[in-house]
Amino acid sequence: KAFTAMWIRIAIDVSFWLFYSIIGLKVVTALVLDGFTSQKKLRETSLEDMSGVCSICGLTKDEVSGKGIDWDTHKQEHNLWSYVNLFYYLKNNKRSSKLSAIEDEVLDKFERGEISFLPRKTSLSWKRAIKEREDMRKKERIF
Repeated sequence: KAFTAMWIRIAIDVSFWLFYSIIGLKVVTALVLDGFTSQKKLRETSLEDMSGVCSICGLTKDEVSGKGIDWDTHKQEHNLWSYVNLFYYLKNNKRSSKLSAIEDEVLDKFERGEISFLPRKTSLSWKRAIKEREDMRKKERIF
């Protein structure tokens, strides 16, 4: 009787540990895979934003294309490195009298962390496209 009880106890212990080991392994695996999946989605979203949203003004590629503006032209207008170059120039000439009043104002806002001097949802080609559409509408009204 003791011999049978021992084998029953061993079978229950082994099945218990196998059962919980398998479930535990599946839970850990699921958590790891879920973590990697969320990181992948975050990376894909970031890459999509980097390629489809202007980092300077916030216009999307679809908005720009909808106005008949080439996306590459818009990206050239809002070249991030041009802004970096501007801030570098402003910082290096801060103490000299070389800066104009506008440059001085931009530098003050930049140092305070304000971004109101950056274009928001606009660009030169954007304004030009809106003006061209308005002019065409005026011409259509005349005829």
